[in-house]
Amino acid sequence: MRCDTSARRHGGHAFSLIELLVVISIIALLVGILVPTLASARESARTVFCLNNMRQLALATTNYANAYEGHLPTVGFSHGSSTYSTQAWFFLLEPYSDGKLHYRCPSDKSVYWDTPAPSSGLLRRLSYATNYLVSGQAAAYPSSEGWNRLDRSPRPTRTVYAVELTPRDDTGGFATADHVHPETWLVGGIDKMAEQVEIDRHQGGVSNYAYLDGHAETEKAEDTYLLDPASTFPNLIWTNNHFWPDVAR
Repeated sequence: MRCDTSARRHGGHAFSLIELLVVISIIALLVGILVPTLASARESARTVFCLNNMRQLALATTNYANAYEGHLPTVGFSHGSSTYSTQAWFFLLEPYSDGKLHYRCPSDKSVYWDTPAPSSGLLRRLSYATNYLVSGQAAAYPSSEGWNRLDRSPRPTRTVYAVELTPRDDTGGFATADHVHPETWLVGGIDKMAEQVEIDRHQGGVSNYAYLDGHAETEKAEDTYLLDPASTFPNLIWTNNHFWPDVAR
């Protein structure tokens, strides 16, 4: 009696080329399904980690304000500057954070963490930037001199204190700054905002924002800043503006 050694070698069944190709196709299909799902899960985790970073930043800011009669930290990493000031919020908040502040978002892939930015010659130190209008240095703008006092903010729950900073260095040197300038977004709107703020760092075209009352949210840019196209200066109509304290909504 003939004995099929090939069948014995495969546990009593000889795989044909067609069967082998079917198995490989099924494995490839499963990998194709799982890889995007895993990538999505990883990005969701990075978004949550970043959101917690910003929440801790916001809480440290309120702790600082409580210790300094309501005053908010100032800024000190000028865009395009070749120096850092120790008066920047980056340094001032450290004693009020219980060691919980993390200044880099895990989704921030800016090349300037390792290579000095051409505009300043400095390395990137932060994924986050504060709102210049509440820094105490924006006195040239109406009412802004008082906006650096937390107790003078009309709507702290709707006023952004910090954003995710652009990773680019080709739009004014903001890659190594520690603040953004919402007062310069009047012309250009969200497109101008996007030169300073990384508005779609996370999955779904969203970024994280920290607010003056100590909370943080994951939002689309247009939900934080949107000028009615029918409005004209100086009679501006805001659909959304979470940056100017006197019109925050």
